[in-house]
Amino acid sequence: MKVYLTLIGVVVTTNFSAQSLFAKVEFVEGIVISKFLYHEFGFYCARETQILYNSDTVLFHEESSFNLDLLKQHPIIKESLGNIADYDYKYMVNYFHKIYKKNLTFSDYCLRVHESGVPLVKSLSFYYKRGSYDLYAAYQFKGLIVSYTSNTGIKYGTELDEGEHDCLCPPRSTYVWKNFAVLKEAIELKPLTDKQIKENSFIKSGVRVIEVFYDH
Repeated sequence: MKVYLTLIGVVVTTNFSAQSLFAKVEFVEGIVISKFLYHEFGFYCARETQILYNSDTVLFHEESSFNLDLLKQHPIIKESLGNIADYDYKYMVNYFHKIYKKNLTFSDYCLRVHESGVPLVKSLSFYYKRGSYDLYAAYQFKGLIVSYTSNTGIKYGTELDEGEHDCLCPPRSTYVWKNFAVLKEAIELKPLTDKQIKENSFIKSGVRVIEVFYDH
């Protein structure tokens, strides 16, 4: 797969020792993969989402508004992010109309919904791998992301005391991201090609809807 990468932002040039987070905006064409761990009771546990681009695989956050959460903690990245309005969106309007430009969980490739109080994920592209019941929602992505590098690591997740988590899914607790990406704006989403399916050892599952629980 050919991947094209264009830098359209600037990297903050503050002294590295004084700054904990660096950001740059990139245009990428790659693959987004969300993993769902199979539970013996028949449902799934949401796990990490990754984006594969430019021969790299990094953790990926699918909502552009997360950039604003990072900005509150690290005001210095504003220079790299540009127009802050580009990262916000009207949640309910976009959700009901499946406008996924700023939130990929509104797309038909990884739609996260609640129906009758049951958390579901719907996808046109669930895959599995031979010998495993885990599922992967995977699709081609073209658009803008914000690529982050931290010299200290960004804590993401929920710090839980022993016995505090919902036992339906094994807890991941708090984990640290040092290199990760966050959506800025999607331009186009497409199904994987046969070649991409083979390269990732995927097998089409035929599944369209799964019940999913989260560890936070």
